[in-house]
Amino acid sequence: MSSNLTVLDVSDDRKSVEVGPGFKWGDVYTYLEQFDLAVAGGRLAPVGVPGLLLGGGISFLGNQHGWAADNVLEYEVVLASGNIVTASATSNRDLFWALKGGSSNFGIVTKFTLRTFVSKKVWAGAYSVGPDHVEEFLAAVANYSAFNTDPLSHLVPMVVPLDATSAMGSAVIFYDSETVSAPACFEAFLSIPSISSTLGFKTMAEFADEMGGLVVDKINDLFVAGTTVGKDYDTLYAGVKITNDVFLSKLPELYAAVPASDISLISINWQPIGDLWQAGSKAANPGGNPLGIDVESKGTYLAWAEVVEWRSEKYNGAVNAWLKSTTEAINNATKAAGIFDAYNYMGDAAGWQEVYAGYGDENVEKLKNVSRAYDPERLFQTLLPGGFKIGA
Repeated sequence: MSSNLTVLDVSDDRKSVEVGPGFKWGDVYTYLEQFDLAVAGGRLAPVGVPGLLLGGGISFLGNQHGWAADNVLEYEVVLASGNIVTASATSNRDLFWALKGGSSNFGIVTKFTLRTFVSKKVWAGAYSVGPDHVEEFLAAVANYSAFNTDPLSHLVPMVVPLDATSAMGSAVIFYDSETVSAPACFEAFLSIPSISSTLGFKTMAEFADEMGGLVVDKINDLFVAGTTVGKDYDTLYAGVKITNDVFLSKLPELYAAVPASDISLISINWQPIGDLWQAGSKAANPGGNPLGIDVESKGTYLAWAEVVEWRSEKYNGAVNAWLKSTTEAINNATKAAGIFDAYNYMGDAAGWQEVYAGYGDENVEKLKNVSRAYDPERLFQTLLPGGFKIGA
């Protein structure tokens, strides 16, 4: 099917799919389900295609195939000049590299060609534990981050405050198998008594829809990103423990500024990005990307994200101020512990955060040069709103 920016067409050999930027990931998974296929894309059905891919893109398949952007085979791009070009591993290779995390600084992508993967069903769901088991839950996060060797697995653990003094743990668990349930890599979580679980076999489309239930319509939300790094269990545990404890310690300030009745959700989550992820990235995309992830020298990244959802716009300023203060406190604490990293995942970053500094000086300069080459008059820096600008 195709209409303007809504092309959605699997190739004859079923190894790739053309996707227009007008789609959300739920649309893509639902379309591919008829072919028993999936792609490395967004984890929540309502998330849009282009924003995720141009920011690098965390997907359920990260430990197998790296970033979602690593699995873009080709981009169709309208440049500032009006010319339409193709960026791939063999054509406009500098632009191909830059689009894998460089946001909307180079042109308007009108079509993505994505690598497909056979996918009938997966074992997945949300596994939640009560306040009495949060410390065990945090240890399980560190255990998985330090020791997981199973590329079929994916994990998004989060702590969700229930009020100013208590919180529960909930893990989004994914395993890419239509036959294997409760794999050993998740034993540290599954051994904790649960208060609720949706684990079971389902299609990727069904799971993305389930996760999409976390997105509430007509509500205000703000995400903030950060990262700690560590080469062993102790430093990874410190990353989880410090970020969680500082976040929870600041909650009384939030509840003092915003009525609990106006708050829909508060959470902090962690995304482990380690050796498996980096190997998958290199295998899928030998030409690399601009994200600057350096697992070899820094160890496993724990990309964390704070989330607040609230109802009334009159509290926008209060929530924003609280998240700025809390983020500064977390970063100061992780710097003091020697585990801070400047990487902020674009997909979770607030508009006031610095994203490109975490990519490294060399990659930032290369991104600027690519932007200048394809947009010499800086049209996308000055006239296109939104996104993270790489600078003139």
